[in-house]
Amino acid sequence: MAKDRVTQAQFAGYYAAKTLGYYKQFGLDVNIKVGGPSITPEVVVASGQADIGIDWLPSLLATRDTGTKLVNIAQMFSRSGMTELTWKELLSPVFGLLLGVECDYSAGVAALSGDPVLGPLVTKRPGLAVPGAWNPFEVGVSAVLSGRPDRDSLLGTFVARLGTPVPGLQEGLAYTFPDPARVTSASLAPIGLGQAEASAIAALAAGREIPEVSDFVAFRLGQRDAFPSADPSLQAALAHLGLRAPAANWRPWLALAAAHLMAYGDALVRTR
Repeated sequence: MAKDRVTQAQFAGYYAAKTLGYYKQFGLDVNIKVGGPSITPEVVVASGQADIGIDWLPSLLATRDTGTKLVNIAQMFSRSGMTELTWKELLSPVFGLLLGVECDYSAGVAALSGDPVLGPLVTKRPGLAVPGAWNPFEVGVSAVLSGRPDRDSLLGTFVARLGTPVPGLQEGLAYTFPDPARVTSASLAPIGLGQAEASAIAALAAGREIPEVSDFVAFRLGQRDAFPSADPSLQAALAHLGLRAPAANWRPWLALAAAHLMAYGDALVRTR
């Protein structure tokens, strides 16, 4: 079994289970391989050096996207292992806006629950909220690249090249999102964007509206009647449900309807 870190207290349960003989009770002969900063469990398992690896699910999915044959066996947490805590008095209102929890969607849930198409989706996720955003530029850039299978990689390169370094953070969290003032057609050239994408991002940085992404920006900025119809997950959901456009009776809760359709579309994409 390969871990993603060196031996730390967070892995005590695995060692305790070995000492107490829990693995042997199930017929397993377990040898725990120590990880580290330069050791990737997915690579260790794929190369045959271990049978099972322990890592965050996004890392596994990213590795599978490269064609590596790996299978997710189980999640080991009853609650998210990515939970972050802080003192209540230090919690900025922006976090509530980012997570969409500052809005009361109870009336929207009640209205959409009776719809023959959306009703089952809303019933399945009654607490789903419309996600917010840090700022319009970040949302716009993400929307421009939403159709690219390598979007996350491109965003990472974009942020690393044009963002502001923040010392002391772990790899992957070491930069702020680029200031629009630093983003020009010339600065975007080395990133590997398509011409249309680079032009759209440069236009956003200059403060110009891009019709193709304006609905998505409005959706993330809290406009209740926004419907980002160009979003790939939303398109997948509409197509699977036999729809070409939102129903008139979904108003004035189009954004909430879109959030449920996008969640449904995400699930469809993952199962393909």
